[in-house]
Amino acid sequence: MGIEDIDTRSKGTEDRQATILLSGGIDSMVCAYLLISQGFRVGGVYVDYGQPAANQERSAAERMAKALPLESLEFCDASGRAPLNSGVILGRNAFLIFSALTLSGVSRGLLCMGIHKGTPYYDCTQNFSQSISEILCGYTDGCLQLHLPLLEWSKAEIFDYAIENRLPIGITYSCEAGSSPPCGNCLSCLDRRSIGC
Repeated sequence: MGIEDIDTRSKGTEDRQATILLSGGIDSMVCAYLLISQGFRVGGVYVDYGQPAANQERSAAERMAKALPLESLEFCDASGRAPLNSGVILGRNAFLIFSALTLSGVSRGLLCMGIHKGTPYYDCTQNFSQSISEILCGYTDGCLQLHLPLLEWSKAEIFDYAIENRLPIGITYSCEAGSSPPCGNCLSCLDRRSIGC
């Protein structure tokens, strides 16, 4: 298990700047830590899109930004009028990426997410990554690149990496219902239970 170093000869990565879309969960924490360990200057963006867990996730993102630490953490409000239900939200990852592009003003370097393998969702695939990467490059003249360093990692590998590197898993939050304590029944809670978290 490992991560290859990013080619900093590509346009937009010369300054080794990375922006992580933080969800408050283990995946985004590991993603941020990987890039920090490679010498990237890492900032975070948290997007509130009306999800039930917005308040809990935002608090976890704030804790994470302090613990790692990140250079900055920006909050973007992309919520609509009607609150979303918990569960699968079609287009979620694309929406988060374009919300960060539009609302946070990030326009160069790497835009990163903790997307990983082992899920049935289209927006957790190589095809999704390639399609969105082309769009981002088009909008930014190649200055902003999508980078998904965990795309080939399983959830168990991510968890093991976090443990090996003594990352503070206890400060993360992953529950689609947004309850405290977590509901224990949603897909995110079941996912955490399956890896012993």
